[in-house]
Amino acid sequence: NATFRLTEQFWITGGLRWAHNEQTFRQTSSGAIVPPADRPGASSEGVWTYSISPQYHFTRDAMIYAPVASGYRPGGPNVVVPGLPPTVEADTLTNYELGFKARLADSAVSIDLALFRMDWANIQVPIQSGGIGGLGNGGTARSQGIELALLFEPAPGLTLGANGAYTDSELTENAP
Repeated sequence: NATFRLTEQFWITGGLRWAHNEQTFRQTSSGAIVPPADRPGASSEGVWTYSISPQYHFTRDAMIYAPVASGYRPGGPNVVVPGLPPTVEADTLTNYELGFKARLADSAVSIDLALFRMDWANIQVPIQSGGIGGLGNGGTARSQGIELALLFEPAPGLTLGANGAYTDSELTENAP
């Protein structure tokens, strides 16, 4: 990660990360409900994630920012059940935000306002086969909303705060 101060007011922070997840496994099962199985397997994946966050500082006490960041959750082995995939794949997330932060009235008032959106793909979801649960990969989803936090210090040692949020989340593609 690095921050570049292009001017006194305009900064850009960014980062890049490489992650590699490699697993070998052997899944065995036996019993009255689950048929005998002996399945060796492996999963291997490499993922680049990134973040970039431009920031404009109007003053020392007020700024607007707009980060974009990606992330992932690694996949791996699944439970041994006929009808379930032997592995689950990674899911990915991209987060977008636009925010404003300020301290006003000699820092007696602070405000933090943010609009956000998250796009999620290849979601790891619970699935069942024969009444036994495991994991599978589903479709896509979106979550978006707004958050607001206010703090007010009317007297030394007394701080009043209020916050609120609205979130609208939905599946944008059905799971199989």
